[in-house]
Amino acid sequence: MATNSDIPPSRTVKPIDPPPSDQPVRGGETADAYYSWDSELVGFIGLIVMIAVMLLLGIWIGVR
Repeated sequence: MATNSDIPPSRTVKPIDPPPSDQPVRGGETADAYYSWDSELVGFIGLIVMIAVMLLLGIWIGVR
């Protein structure tokens, strides 16, 4: 079969897109991760403070 030089060859291989490294979604995921970590840290510190207050109340009631 003869080829026609006026017609460009058809593309048979789809180009691969690079991984989305600079997408804003990545930053949002990172911000969500930090937000989750911050809320866990606040909860942990609140738990420590609550235990300390309970111990101080127990000691204060035990001394009376």
